[in-house]
Amino acid sequence: MNNFRVKNIHSCRLDGVFKSVIGCEKGKNILKAILEEILEIKIDKIELLNTELNKKNVKEQSKRVDCLIKTKDKLIDVEVNSSPSKSIRNRNYRFIMTKHISQFTTGKNYYTSKQSILIDLDWNRNYNKIKSEYTMREKDDSENIYSNNILIYKIDMEKIGKLCYTKNIYGKYKYLKMITIENKEDLLDYTKGDSIMEEYAKELLKVNDLNIYNDILTKEEDDILIRESEKLFARDEGIEESKVEIARNMLIKNMDISLISELTGLTIEEVKSLK
Repeated sequence: MNNFRVKNIHSCRLDGVFKSVIGCEKGKNILKAILEEILEIKIDKIELLNTELNKKNVKEQSKRVDCLIKTKDKLIDVEVNSSPSKSIRNRNYRFIMTKHISQFTTGKNYYTSKQSILIDLDWNRNYNKIKSEYTMREKDDSENIYSNNILIYKIDMEKIGKLCYTKNIYGKYKYLKMITIENKEDLLDYTKGDSIMEEYAKELLKVNDLNIYNDILTKEEDDILIRESEKLFARDEGIEESKVEIARNMLIKNMDISLISELTGLTIEEVKSLK
């Protein structure tokens, strides 16, 4: 660590840093502590799952979540969001719904499915409060819950970062506060004396010291790339929907399934499923 000369460091504001330090096997204890802090429950153990979602067909682009976790009775998707774009919410919601629905395979039932939880760690936002929780409730009646199989937590990480915690004087969100710190000296002072936080500081400084993120994009450059990526994401989604609609129209006209597959790019199985 003696070679580390820069006081300002890259924090978990960057999803790549989050994945390298927390959303990985060596960061499971840190991740578990953060999840317990957000969900306000004790968790026996966590298992990290493959973050690549299943594709509908071979031509579809890969879709990855930031961190996917399984516990005894929960499926948790943690997303690090640095862009203020509202479309990211729709993307993340789609991801957690996709994983939730995938539980209902042949031979299983609806009763024993895991609760699916989406946690958005949001930077560059201005929410009314630090943590907001959402589920399916009756309008104007917060007590009348239709289903709590899907929960969404929205965390304002900017507000977390402004909390005035100091060494040995921690508050409710001490681990979330930890991952917002972007100054080396502040980080070492804040984390000293807590084994989990010291491990985080060690791994974070190691990632920064390896020069992996020395040429990282500025926030403005990153936002531009995110916006352009969202345009492509929306375009590809539109293309897939168009293919399906075209294939349905062809089926109505009793066209040959093999020809429909060739013209639309859908597989024969996908075309048959539209009947």
